[in-house]
Order: sequence, then C-alpha cells, then structure tokens
Amino acid sequence: MTIPAAPSVKFELSPSSAPTPTNRARHGRLSFTSAGSTKVLETPMLMTNSQRGAVPHLTRDIVARLPIEAGMISLSLEHFLDQRPPPFLAAPFSLHRYMGFHQSSSQNQQLLALGLRDSADPVPMVSFNHDESVSANTGTGAIKVTPAEYLAWTLPRPPDLLFSFADDPLGGDLSKKRLRKSITRSLAWIEEIALGAKGHVAVFAPLVGGSSPAGRELFVKLLSAETEVVDAISGWTLDVATALGPSTQPDPLAIPSLFNTSLSPLSPSKPRTVLSAAGPHDVLRLVRDVGIDCFVDEWSSRCSTDGCALDFDFPVDPNRSREAKKDVTTGKTDVGYSLFDTKHVGSFLPLSTSPLGQPSGPHPFGSEPPTRAYVHHLLQTHELTAHVILAIHNTLVMHNFFASIRTLLASSTSDVFEKEVEKFFEAYAECTPFSGGNYECMEEAKVELDRIDELRGKGSLAEKRKADRLEETAARLEEEVDKKDL
Repeated sequence: MTIPAAPSVKFELSPSSAPTPTNRARHGRLSFTSAGSTKVLETPMLMTNSQRGAVPHLTRDIVARLPIEAGMISLSLEHFLDQRPPPFLAAPFSLHRYMGFHQSSSQNQQLLALGLRDSADPVPMVSFNHDESVSANTGTGAIKVTPAEYLAWTLPRPPDLLFSFADDPLGGDLSKKRLRKSITRSLAWIEEIALGAKGHVAVFAPLVGGSSPAGRELFVKLLSAETEVVDAISGWTLDVATALGPSTQPDPLAIPSLFNTSLSPLSPSKPRTVLSAAGPHDVLRLVRDVGIDCFVDEWSSRCSTDGCALDFDFPVDPNRSREAKKDVTTGKTDVGYSLFDTKHVGSFLPLSTSPLGQPSGPHPFGSEPPTRAYVHHLLQTHELTAHVILAIHNTLVMHNFFASIRTLLASSTSDVFEKEVEKFFEAYAECTPFSGGNYECMEEAKVELDRIDELRGKGSLAEKRKADRLEETAARLEEEVDKKDL
C-alpha cells in the first residue's frame, strides 16, 4: 500500500509572544499545508475528544455547525482495534472521509490528531507493557501494540498529526527501577515512531518521567542527545494523569513545575499539547504557568453526559448576573450548574447568559435556543436529546473560551493575561486542581444521574453493569501489581 506524503507543519509564535520564557502564556499559529492549500490554527487551541471517531452525543451535521474547525478532532486508535488491522485501512479513501470529517458541501475538512490510547479512558492499562510493546484497551480486551504495528496501521491512512506512545504508567510515583525502564522503553519507541513516520505525518512525542523531576530531567537529557530524533519531532505532549503522584490532594503548583522541568531544556519553537487537563481552572493555570498551546478536551463531554451546563465567562464581567450556585464560604460561583435541579422547572432562561455561550454566527440551535426548563424536563424523562443539547452548548462554550484566551494574548501582554486569570480564580470556585475537573455542579448531577440509572437498570442492563464493575476492579488490581513488580 502506498504511503502518502506528509503535509507541511509549521508552528510560529506571534511577535507579542516571541521570544518568550518557557513558562509564560503565549499566542501562536500552527499551520498545515497539503496539496497547495493551507489551514492555520491559532493557539492556544482545543482538540475535541472523540469516541470511535464520533464526538460524544453529536452527529456529523451538528458538528459541522459548531466552531470545532478552530481546533482539531482527537482520535484514539485503540477504539478501532477490535479487529486488526483496523477497518479504516480497507477503505479506498482517506481517514478523514472514513471518519466523516472530510470536505463536502455541508462542512469543511477537519484536522485529525491520532494517538494509541484514549486519555479519557478511566480504565488503567489492563496488562503489562514490555520492552517491545505497549498495552492498549480495546472493546475485546487488552492487546499488545509494537511501534512497527502502530506505524503500519496509521501511515497508509495518515491523520494530520500522530501522537507517539510511551511507557508512562498512570499514578506518577514509580520506583527507581520502574522509572529507568519507563525512560529506556519510551526513548526506543519514540525514536522508532518519529523516524519511521518522518516525511509521512507530523509526530508529537510525549515527555515522560512521572512525578519525578530527576526522571524528567534525565529523559529530556537523553532525548536531546538524539538530534536526528528531535528534528523528526514536530511537537511535545504532556499528560497530567501520568504526572500525578500518590497524593489524593495534588499540589496545584506541582504539575506546572514538573512540566516546566521537561520543557525548559527544549526549544520553545515547538507546540506543546496537554492531555487529561479538566476544566477552565486547569487550562488557565497551564497556559499561564507553562505556556501550553493545545489541550485535548475530554471534560466538556463528561459535563454533558452528567447533565451539567457550563456558564462562565472569560475575561470575567463583574456586572453579569450569574445563575450558578455560589459557595457559601468563599462567595465564588460554580462554572456551571446541574439541570437536574428542580429550580429550573420554571426557568425559561437560555442555558447561559455568558458571551461564551453565544456563537459568532447563526446559532446551532436555530432562532429559538432551548430553555433550562426544557432541558430539565428532558433529563427527568430520560430523553437522550438532553445530552445532545448540552453537548452542543458545552462544546460551544469551551471553543469560545479558547477564542477569548487567544484574543487576550494577541492584543495584550502576558501580564494583562495573568491579571485576568487571577480575576477568574477570584470569581469562580475551583475543585481540587488537576483532579479530573469534578466541580460541585458535576457531583450534584452525578447523584441524580445515578438515581435515574438505577431506575433504568433492570434485567440484562443491571447484569452488564455488574460485569463492568468487576472488570474495572480487576483492571485496577492488575495495574497495582504492574507498579509493584515492574
């Protein structure tokens, strides 16, 4: 099978951001040129997470009406490895067309980023990694994937951007022996993938080391010595989940400090992507303190699934009336609200009064956006349409949030941006930093969602849930054995 040539990928920092220290907010342009046409994405930007190639709760025609085009769609190869090789290799057309994100009369072609694992998957690695292979979690169980197989399954139908994988276990706190293995394996895999994909697809490589600053320094030192590999890498990825140590109350300064340890020795001329950052507070902290350029957004779809509507603004408007619940001790407002709450029974307000909830063009909902009372009714009657409406709204809010960040960075200094971030932290209540973005509104909604699930969970559905819980428990135990033995 002929492997197509790679598009040209170029990243430039705007004059207001270049030169900039590693750990400061920055504004840039990431451009992809292919077949004579160029698509430019401004950064910081959002990558919309997908499940089996679909944005959760949304059909392709709805996605085409949202501002997702300002970012990318993030795909996970393990979603398609129920059969091997993956089925899209048999298609006589591109990956974009197979996924439904190709150029057509109703939509522009979306840029696709592809990685092996789904960063939103709550199930940890369900099998051991080895020197030659990494574990992936498919619909039919755990499988081993080698770098050679990864390239063979991705290059014939290449995405616009390919995430290399690494041996970077969840949990962050690794023994010295396990940390050395992680670094050695990751360097070998990144080298094989980056050099094998060179000339065919842009590769973003992970910066590993868990929660160990010394491990991160060693990894970057060894990687920097391989100049051919570094030249073949177009950008970097950092994962919050693998950097967290064993503490249940993460230090909000620990993650930015660890990421800066990895990035400081490297040139600032390559874009940086973060996985597993959840919620606007995590995003703003990483943009401000690390200078992150791209974020994979798994969080907003979880809000939609739980029954939450986002309702915040950035920069903060002190005159805007906020309907979300306030913390009784701090007076800070939540970033959203649960639409299960009975106070919305007679509320005919739109889902958000924030500018972030308003599109720049025609509204995706049409001339009459749905009210809070309507969505509350849909949730109480178990209608899946409620989650579709919330997904449209929350996706719109998150993309407009990033557009506001870009506008502020492009039109002012980083000092002005930092002041606006502080105003946001003073106005909006934060959950535990880097803990998955479980804001109070989401916790409240989950209680009601679980209640409704219990009402619906009869017969075969109840048996399936019981089996799923047993599988997740077994997976966690297996991961603990992995940490101890390796």
